[in-house]
Amino acid sequence: MPIDREALRRKLQESFFVEAKERLQAIDEIHSEWMQHSISSQSIESLFREVHSLKGAARAAGLHEQEALCHDWEHLLAQARHNPDLLSDDKVRWSMQQHAELQKLCHSIVDTPSTQVQVAPHEPKSSAKGTVRVNQQQLDELLHSTNTIKQVQQQLSTLQRKLHSQIRSRDVDMQRHQRSDSVVQQLHGLLPKFSAQQQSLVRELLSYADWAQVQFRHHHDKLIEQNRELSELAQQLRRDVDTMHEQLEEILLQPAARLLDGAAAMVRDLADNAHKTIEFVSFVDDIQIDKRMIDELRPVVTHMLRNAVDHGIVNRGVINVRLHASMAGRFELTISDNGRGIDIEKLYQVALKQGAISPEKKNLSERDKQLLMFASGVSTSDMITEVSGRGIGMTITQEILERIGGKLKIQSKPGQGTQFVIDLPTSMSTFQAVVVRCEDDTYALPALSVDECIRVSEQDITSVKGHPTIEYRNQQLAIIFLRDVLGYSRSTQSQDSYNIVIIHVHQESIALCVDELIGDQELTVKPLGAPLHTVQLIMGAAEDSRGYLTPIINPNDILRIIRLQSPSQHIASERSQRVHKQGRILVVDDSFTSRGLLKSIIEAAGYLVTTANDGHEAWNILKQNEFDLLVSDIEMPKMDGFVLTSKVRADHALNSLPVILVTALQSPEDQTRGLEAGANAYLVKSSFEQDSLLDAIARLI
Repeated sequence: MPIDREALRRKLQESFFVEAKERLQAIDEIHSEWMQHSISSQSIESLFREVHSLKGAARAAGLHEQEALCHDWEHLLAQARHNPDLLSDDKVRWSMQQHAELQKLCHSIVDTPSTQVQVAPHEPKSSAKGTVRVNQQQLDELLHSTNTIKQVQQQLSTLQRKLHSQIRSRDVDMQRHQRSDSVVQQLHGLLPKFSAQQQSLVRELLSYADWAQVQFRHHHDKLIEQNRELSELAQQLRRDVDTMHEQLEEILLQPAARLLDGAAAMVRDLADNAHKTIEFVSFVDDIQIDKRMIDELRPVVTHMLRNAVDHGIVNRGVINVRLHASMAGRFELTISDNGRGIDIEKLYQVALKQGAISPEKKNLSERDKQLLMFASGVSTSDMITEVSGRGIGMTITQEILERIGGKLKIQSKPGQGTQFVIDLPTSMSTFQAVVVRCEDDTYALPALSVDECIRVSEQDITSVKGHPTIEYRNQQLAIIFLRDVLGYSRSTQSQDSYNIVIIHVHQESIALCVDELIGDQELTVKPLGAPLHTVQLIMGAAEDSRGYLTPIINPNDILRIIRLQSPSQHIASERSQRVHKQGRILVVDDSFTSRGLLKSIIEAAGYLVTTANDGHEAWNILKQNEFDLLVSDIEMPKMDGFVLTSKVRADHALNSLPVILVTALQSPEDQTRGLEAGANAYLVKSSFEQDSLLDAIARLI
């Protein structure tokens, strides 16, 4: 039988990818050790062995480019094994560049590598345990189906309990029937006293009563038997579903350290580009967490580390990351730096300028001011860059944490640094929720945010400054009506009592009034897809076993609304945001290709675009027409972008025009020069993404 060489080649390359992924991770850890400590002979030897093994694997898979890269890398390390002093700072950087290049080459082999999962089959003792490759999406769908079955099982148990309750009520009826037996016997004794016609009627009545008694007992016994069978079935289903669910969750568990893959290298690169000296230190307990949790948290870790480098540490400092188990089924992620801390007053002023605070709510507490960091478009950075400044990173971070059931605590002191502590579940399969009703609609509240559900009478409600208020644990809480927050009309009917859900958000308590408390439920969460993922107040939807979706209310949004603006203003602002303003933008670039690309991206977002070939032409256009924003290259003939920006800032009629510089110049000196010229945003073409540009435009217009 001839060998299928193409199939063999693919198999070898897939095997190489799996091996390379593990070895490259080991290499990254060695590089991180070099940056934190001195270079030891043992670490050089370990790195040499990893690279040598990679070269042999690449040769076997027929990957000549990867083999050649490893050969040059191995040559340097072979010399350094005997003379460690050869590994100067430049050589270490070169080694890290080889690592990054090899990662890119490896990812080009397999576009979407499958997830390796351990199999626990029922197999003969002589068989060796192995691995199979399972597509991650299929595994997620299987787990979702298991959660749905689990909900069916829970509803089945609820049905069984209702049936048991009916049987108990039937027991009372059975006792009544038994007491009626004496009445039937008395009627039998009185028969001779009746006339013949009356006796016939009474006998027919007694015959029907006897038959009804027999039928009642028969159905009662049958109901008891069916309840017993249903109970056994529900218990068996619960055991099987729980076992299957636990096994699937175990398959998805991975070492928590995977969350920090590449984090040290990223901090190192960001620090180098910013000309800062930053030490990255990590402490990770030996714990396992859900792979989906790791995937969700990576953007959170990335953003917080970028913030620490760009906003926190000035010139030299330390970033600490700690992962440890906090309690059963939960863990804590702590990210801290010893930098400048959060400038709360600057954050407050930026929020005022951006309109994130309503005019009548300007007098905010320090805690409320700190909450402004989660408002979209609010950033203390003086310029928008690829690293930071768009004011959406913390917004996205909070959205992710709310979606996966995380709790965030922030501590910051000026000049001493900032610490973020995130409490998270190790798994994210199901969602514990308190389900409530508002008019005819049902909503879910995250159970982690709910302190207590209470019912208060009209007499327990007092008025403080015109707001209905209740006393809860020695503090006065203003009642927030869910109807107002969601935009329903307020009920005019008087009530004797009110259903209150006490929500705890960012160390604050909120008394949320709902129409009805339905109860606690365990639900399967479905994230909101585009374009619904940006909708305020709703963080997702929970699906029950019948396929019905219940919106999940975002408690943090409720707090933001009542702290920064009134519910009615929130509804009005939501409606006003739907009206799209078609801004006019001038795009300046001497490259026909770049100019056409920028024009296409911006026009596709709904803006009106005018183009210019260089700064001189752009200046003439600006003097003759009105624009809402200027997007400019820097290196252009006649007049470059720096000069054009300076002229705009010096002109009385144009000095308020927002300017975005999109350029290939990426050094810190160039970015500083752009800031000094008066640019509002600085985006680098080499790492350019259209979302970065559109986010900057949306924020500045």
